[in-house]
Amino acid sequence: MKGLSTEYIFYSLIFLTFIIISVSIIKNISFKSYEVKEFRVNSNYFCLYMNDTEINKKDLKIIFYGFIKDSCNNFVSSLNQSLSKEDIKKIVENIDKDYSIVVVNSCNLETTNTKTIFINFEYLKPNQKFYLYKKEINDSDIIMCVL
Repeated sequence: MKGLSTEYIFYSLIFLTFIIISVSIIKNISFKSYEVKEFRVNSNYFCLYMNDTEINKKDLKIIFYGFIKDSCNNFVSSLNQSLSKEDIKKIVENIDKDYSIVVVNSCNLETTNTKTIFINFEYLKPNQKFYLYKKEINDSDIIMCVL
């Protein structure tokens, strides 16, 4: 009987140790936060290189990054996929959450420094040309127009 009780205590300690280690591993895996990585591309060069070509949504994300970070000012292109206002909002929110999207009727950029992207469409069809423009001052508003 004496051997059984010490064996029971030993197995209880091993089981308790296993539980503590398992909980700590699960806690480290589930609560680990990941940083959003910045682009590792020269957006100024990319804006110049991809200007007046056909691009995809991944390229458009880099172009918007360049406009928001003040390294691009003019860009003309066509997108080989469809694009909606919500798509633009998702792309821009991944870069800078302070920017808002506003649909306008004209293609004039009048206001500055409100962190707004003005677009003159609700939906961009595939292979339709568009124009991105911002004034050459820091944090200028951006306008995206269909040509």
